[in-house]
Amino acid sequence: MLDVFVVSRDSFSFKTELLAMGVFKDELNFFNLSNFSSGLEKIRQDLFSSGEFNANIGITSLLHSNDTDLARKILLIGLGNKQDFTPESARISAGKVTQKVRRLGLKEFSIFLTSKPSTEIVSAIAEGIKLASYSFNKYKTVKEPDSDKEIEKSYILVDDYNQTLVNVVKESSIISESVNFAR
Repeated sequence: MLDVFVVSRDSFSFKTELLAMGVFKDELNFFNLSNFSSGLEKIRQDLFSSGEFNANIGITSLLHSNDTDLARKILLIGLGNKQDFTPESARISAGKVTQKVRRLGLKEFSIFLTSKPSTEIVSAIAEGIKLASYSFNKYKTVKEPDSDKEIEKSYILVDDYNQTLVNVVKESSIISESVNFAR
């Protein structure tokens, strides 16, 4: 069963298998990866300038990096325009990240939130992670291709860590597990 944790970005001290970062379409010019690695920043510039990654909602781009202390892979996910971003958009985006992580066969991942999110956004992200990790194969003779790849942990990295966010993630996890059980 997948566990979801909310963690302070400052206290996050280990190298994650995949770090997912949401990018708003109207903030493409301000987004950079130079804090992680100059090599990644060059790749990001190429992706953005060529139009290969345009930050439309749900668009993803996977970057591989061995020269950062934080992650082996960085997944950029488009979030669309900031004013159009809702908890439902966050839920869908977190689900897309979770599905990508499962296809890659990774055991854990982190979602890096670049701004201070509301409790509703954090709740929606936790729900999206849990709901997208569900796969029922008990009675299927032909299993889904990624069904045997089990994600164990996910982390939501926030600047403004507090107990309220921890409680919101716990509550959202319980609700999502109940929904998955009812499926």
